[in-house]
Amino acid sequence: MRTSLIPAAAAIALAALLPTAALPAAGAPAAGAPASALAGRVTPNTRVGTDKNPFRLADIPGVAMDPTNEQHLVLLDENFVTGQCEVHVSFDGGSTWDSTNLRPPAGFVSPPCLEFSAGGYPHVNESIAFGSNNQVYAVFDSTTGPREVFTAPSKNMGQADSTLVAKSTDGGRTFGVATVAIAAPPGPQPYYIRGTIGVEARPGGDRIVVAAWGVDVTKGGPADGQGVRSITTAVSNDGAATWSAPVDASAPGELAREPSPPVFGT
Repeated sequence: MRTSLIPAAAAIALAALLPTAALPAAGAPAAGAPASALAGRVTPNTRVGTDKNPFRLADIPGVAMDPTNEQHLVLLDENFVTGQCEVHVSFDGGSTWDSTNLRPPAGFVSPPCLEFSAGGYPHVNESIAFGSNNQVYAVFDSTTGPREVFTAPSKNMGQADSTLVAKSTDGGRTFGVATVAIAAPPGPQPYYIRGTIGVEARPGGDRIVVAAWGVDVTKGGPADGQGVRSITTAVSNDGAATWSAPVDASAPGELAREPSPPVFGT
C-alpha cells in the first residue's frame, strides 16, 4: 500500500494529453539495444477529447489497455469544469477518442465527482480496468448528500462518500448504473475515497477487488489526523453485481494515506 500523497493541486493540467507507445515491429531492435536504435517507438501526444475550451481541466487520469487488443484503450479522469467523472475510449491506439459519463445509483449525487470529495480534495487518482468479454470497470466515489467536505465551513455536517463501481459491456463506450462497493454509514464519517480497482477476468464472472481510503479522524485532517486512516477493501465475484462486506486491509496501527491498485497472484 502506498503511504505518500501527491498534492492534488500540483497535478492539475489544462489539457489531457496521452503519449502512446507503439509495439516493436518484427525485426525491431531487441531489449537493451542502444537508444539510437529505439528512436521512434513513442508516438506524438494526442489530445483526449475534442473540447477546445482553454480553461478545460482534467486531473490524474487512470488508463488501461485491452489485453486482447493493444489498440483498445480506456481512460478515466475528472472534468473539473463540468464536475463529472468522464471515461474516454480509443480503438485506434489513442489517435482518436470518444467520451461518456458515469452514473451513480438512485439517491446519490449526480453527476458524481462534483467539486471535492469528503476529504477536501478534488476527485483524483482515478482507476479503471478491463475484465473478460470486452467488459470494463471504473471505480469512483459519491455521496447521497448533502456533501461532506473536510475543507468547507460545513465540515462535519454532510454525508460521507461511498465507493462505487460502474461496469461497461461494450468496451467502455457506455456504462451502466454503478453499484455500491463500500457504503458509508449515515453521517460525515467514515468516508471512502480515492478508490482503486483490480480485476481478474473469469468466464463465469469477473472477480473484482476494490481498495479505498477509509477515513474516520477524531482530531486533525484526513492526511495527518488522529483516529482511523485505513485501506478498506471489498470483493465481487460476479462482475460488480454484488459485493462482500468491507474489510480493513491495513496493518495494525497503520495510518494509511492512499491505496495502490489491487493485483492478483496465482
